Amino acid sequence: MQRRLVNEYDNTIVYTDDVLARLIRRLDDCACRSALLYFSITGRLFDKGPADHEFGHGFPSVSREEIEVPFFLYLSGSYREANGPLVANLSANTRAAGELHNTSRTIVDMTGVDYDGRAADLSLFSGDFKPGFGSQCAGCQRTQDFHPDRR
Repeated sequence: MQRRLVNEYDNTIVYTDDVLARLIRRLDDCACRSALLYFSITGRLFDKGPADHEFGHGFPSVSREEIEVPFFLYLSGSYREANGPLVANLSANTRAAGELHNTSRTIVDMTGVDYDGRAADLSLFSGDFKPGFGSQCAGCQRTQDFHPDRR
């Protein structure tokens, strides 16, 4: 059963890769200013539980592989040309650890939207990006201080 689940999961990855490749080709073909942000919903584990039915999430406890989800951001050539400073900031933040709450701020900057009270340091497009909660949470602690390596 486990082998079948791994094969099914692998097939979803192959399919997703194909869909993303086609989307990026279409964006390239349109020669328009475009961006594509993609990230997986979560990671999965297939070999952590003691029994065959223990797979998916949280067996025997939540692991780093389940919560650290890679993402990518595709930017067309015309987007890069029109947004040089943003692209430079993004490049400088390439290895930074973004979190879910950084996503909306990153999308706002990616689309050029501005609004009062915007916390620029929460965006991966910001030269002032601060991993974690940035200035939004100065002096406060996270509600869930999760550390997979500490059990």
